[in-house]
Amino acid sequence: MDFRQQPVPLRLSAGLWEAKVKTMSEWRLTANAQRVAEVGVVMLVLGLAATLRLHRLDLADLRFDEAIALRLARGIAEGHWLAIAPFSGSVANHPPAYLYVMALPYLFMRAWWLAFVWRVMLDVAAVGVTWWMTRRHFGRGAALIAALLFAVAPWAVQMARKTWLAVLPLGSALALWGLLEVVSRREAWGWALVGWGLVLTLGAHWSGVFALPLVGVVLLWRWRTVRALPALIGWTPLVLFGAAYLVTDLQGGASNMRALVNAGSGVVQHSLDALQRALWLSGGAHLSDLTGPAFETWRAQPIWSWRWLDTLQQLWLGAGVLSALWLAWRAPHLRMAVLVVLAWEGVPIVLQVRHTQPVQMHYLLLTYPAPFVLMALVWQLVRRDLATRAVLLAVTMPLTAYHVVLTLHFSHFLEHHVTYPGGYGPPVRAALALSQAVRDEVQAGRAREVLVVVPGADPNVDEAATVLDVLLADLPRRFVNARDALIVREDAPLVYVFAPEAVSARDLAAQHYAEWQARAFPIAEQGGPAFHLARAAGLRMPGDLRPLPAQWAKGFGMLGYRAELRADTLHFEAYLRVFGVPREDVHWFAHLYAGEARIAQHDIAGVHPSQWREGDILLLRFVLPHAPPNAALHFGAYTFPEVARIPLINESGGAIGESVVVSLSAALDSR
Repeated sequence: MDFRQQPVPLRLSAGLWEAKVKTMSEWRLTANAQRVAEVGVVMLVLGLAATLRLHRLDLADLRFDEAIALRLARGIAEGHWLAIAPFSGSVANHPPAYLYVMALPYLFMRAWWLAFVWRVMLDVAAVGVTWWMTRRHFGRGAALIAALLFAVAPWAVQMARKTWLAVLPLGSALALWGLLEVVSRREAWGWALVGWGLVLTLGAHWSGVFALPLVGVVLLWRWRTVRALPALIGWTPLVLFGAAYLVTDLQGGASNMRALVNAGSGVVQHSLDALQRALWLSGGAHLSDLTGPAFETWRAQPIWSWRWLDTLQQLWLGAGVLSALWLAWRAPHLRMAVLVVLAWEGVPIVLQVRHTQPVQMHYLLLTYPAPFVLMALVWQLVRRDLATRAVLLAVTMPLTAYHVVLTLHFSHFLEHHVTYPGGYGPPVRAALALSQAVRDEVQAGRAREVLVVVPGADPNVDEAATVLDVLLADLPRRFVNARDALIVREDAPLVYVFAPEAVSARDLAAQHYAEWQARAFPIAEQGGPAFHLARAAGLRMPGDLRPLPAQWAKGFGMLGYRAELRADTLHFEAYLRVFGVPREDVHWFAHLYAGEARIAQHDIAGVHPSQWREGDILLLRFVLPHAPPNAALHFGAYTFPEVARIPLINESGGAIGESVVVSLSAALDSR
């Protein structure tokens, strides 16, 4: 062999190597371009999800369930920790994990809009998790389709705009992702995802319990994947929430635990309501159910003729289920993953075929994001057939466009039609405009505080008070029960807010001021019930007020009263001045006596002492049946719930009785 020829193949090898390096470099550039393009598309999908969910915040449905959750979350941020979420659940009070998540924005400011945006972004994050999870286990194409379908599904959009206690789709997405990691890749850190997912599902709403059978089966099957650190990180929060709930409930007589145990003891029904609602949740079918009394008007809309696309979307979901079954049979490397996704969708449905409570839409939120992943699996099944892929894309694009248009049109419909009762609640638009007007008054120095006059006046249980307490959280405010009380003051100006149901209280307040400027904020575009803001100054006491000086031991005294017969009923109004604020709750009574016999009575809560300030004049209103001419009215107060009479006192502080006595014949004759 002539060794002088050796350099030739070396030069050829170098050339081949250079060609190979060049090819690999081009491939890397192509791969990088694909990744950049994919990230760009994902950002567009997430942007679309956020836009649809944040569109027209002023049309959000903010009623008691939505507002009380925000109020409790704000309380947590202010240091009032909860082990059980009060005022929640049709069977038992729910765990409070959702409230702790919603408390995070309140650590920065008390603005309602920030909490609402935070809630929406949690669902946008769920769309992102769905893409990431699906990409890891089923490929790039399936991931983009699943995320896109989730982003635009009209029911998913509407559920993201509800701030009530419910399963968070971010939690169900994390739990499903964790199970996929465990069964497909035997990844121990999947259990951390499962734990955090259960915190945001089971720890937020009892419907999350439907995830436990599948989690239990996977745990028994893949118990060898459990590692101490991932389990500790993932499951500690759930254990802490559960232990706190259990201990607190046991201290209160275990009422919630008993309610859960007895939940299945009612009248048992068997139906496919859960399957029906799960199908609706996967798209926009029956979004018209939220139109309530405006349903016939909705049916006349042009978009009603396109509802067949909802049927097509549900058929697509059915095809996704069949595709999952086919992949489980023909693709061993995907078998466990698709079976878990199928189970995540199916188990909550099967477990609610038998039920004692009506199946609600939000009971099926746990299934998210499984329906969108199942629909995307059709893409996985036809990944090598370009023609079928083209058909699938041809279906995806118009369906996506229809869902976007449906969501936007629904918002437009809410703006111009009344959909309550029985449908979507009154948009928060009027209350938001009112709250901003009040904020302007306070910030301009025209009022030091706001007197909110609403029925009931307890933000814990009364809807109007709860909603306004959330919207006015950053302002000094006091609540007055419009049914039987009012606060007036001499140091003006004052700013009053009146709920739509407080018309009589508004008219009564207007009679007590020389200056009265009121603005209406109609709830509906067509007018009708409205919130009112009033600026008042120049207190003037009624000319027919009969003086009756009296002093009680708890820091208040009587100025006088008014009495009037209207349609065979006696209307009695007592005026009291506040000198000090008692620690106890104070209730009031007006009892009618004929001789020694009590013939009628009316007891009221009036204004809670926590809402009193020195210098207040409390106007308390009582309505009693018509009484004989010789009747006498006994008026007084007692602490509640002890029902201990508060004594009248003289100038030296000695007790002189329990009530003032008004002769009705003298009081009515004076008129």
